[in-house]
Amino acid sequence: MHNLIFLLFVLIGFQACSDNSTESVEQNVTQAPTQPHFTMSLTDGSTITIVQSADGLWSFDGLGGRLKLLFFFDIACEPCRAMLPHLVDIETQYSNHLEVFGILTQSTANDTLNAFLQSYNINFKIAYFNEEIHTIFANHSDIPYTILYDLSGRKVLEYHGVLPQEMLEFDIRKTLEQNGEEGEMQSEAQEDGEKNSKTGEAE
Repeated sequence: MHNLIFLLFVLIGFQACSDNSTESVEQNVTQAPTQPHFTMSLTDGSTITIVQSADGLWSFDGLGGRLKLLFFFDIACEPCRAMLPHLVDIETQYSNHLEVFGILTQSTANDTLNAFLQSYNINFKIAYFNEEIHTIFANHSDIPYTILYDLSGRKVLEYHGVLPQEMLEFDIRKTLEQNGEEGEMQSEAQEDGEKNSKTGEAE
């Protein structure tokens, strides 16, 4: 009789250990970390999802095949306004190889913002203020703040404050060359020059 009672206690103990092990495995599965991802809302009504992979690279939904230039600014910032014409020019020159994003660091009324963008003839994408994105990408008060990403989503360079257009273009061309696109860009520039030349002759 004593042996039977002892055997029952042993079986119950094994069952309890087995249950605890199962719970531990289930908890480990449910606590698997997720990769950071954010959604940028743009002034044209569209949205872009930004996702960070496990190796730390960033992807911009639907915008593969181009460098990414993130420009954090505020419309009341004088140095920021000084850079806008340069970015408009860069967007025009490198539109086939580069995507420029102006990202607001403060909430701004739509009417005020639209009038401001029109006055500077902004031709690149503008994203509304997003606290999560600002915290991850530009967690400081220094603006303008600019980040350049290569085709793989790796951060190549970052700039604090105003920088000359020539310097920014040099870094863009260097990054394109490292990504194997410099030759293609030169061919396109040559084709554009030939077209303009022919147009001038025809006139």
